[in-house]
Amino acid sequence: MDLSTSLYSLTLLILIGLAVNEYYTFFKTGVPTIRSWAASRQKMVALLKAEFATRPAPYQIIDLGSGNGILAIAIARALPNATVVGIELSPLPHATACLRQRFSGLKNLRFIRQDFWTYALNTTDAIVFYQNSKIIERLSQKLAQETKPGALILSNEVHLSAGWQPIASHPAGWLKRNIMVYRR
Repeated sequence: MDLSTSLYSLTLLILIGLAVNEYYTFFKTGVPTIRSWAASRQKMVALLKAEFATRPAPYQIIDLGSGNGILAIAIARALPNATVVGIELSPLPHATACLRQRFSGLKNLRFIRQDFWTYALNTTDAIVFYQNSKIIERLSQKLAQETKPGALILSNEVHLSAGWQPIASHPAGWLKRNIMVYRR
């Protein structure tokens, strides 16, 4: 295969990947994949470490809409006694997360390609997410119906609705992004 054929194939593969990603963003999920700021990730990890410092293992932490897996990987590294599950429907971010997990060597982390609306949250000890405000009312209802009493919920920047009151709000980074803390 010559160089021009290789470049053409690579360009075509990238374009197909981008088209699939855009399809999932605009038609399937309605939510773009947006990376959490480093300071927000660090604050969420610190809050989870404080939460589980005195609790016996095992405990399960779910990242709803885990995207490319950066937050879930940070959590799994910081909390080796936790089982961390990233749920992502879009194939390109999910594949990226799976590759990152493979190279990280973390055994307490897995990524599932699934619509998180169909994922049962009733055994989860903590849930983290960074979601679009367009879906927050529906997500608030899902969390109210499915999470077990005492579950910790950390939201990056977005307030839950329908009767949820944060127990704390922690600014993170120079942009002062708020990490909202909720308890079921």
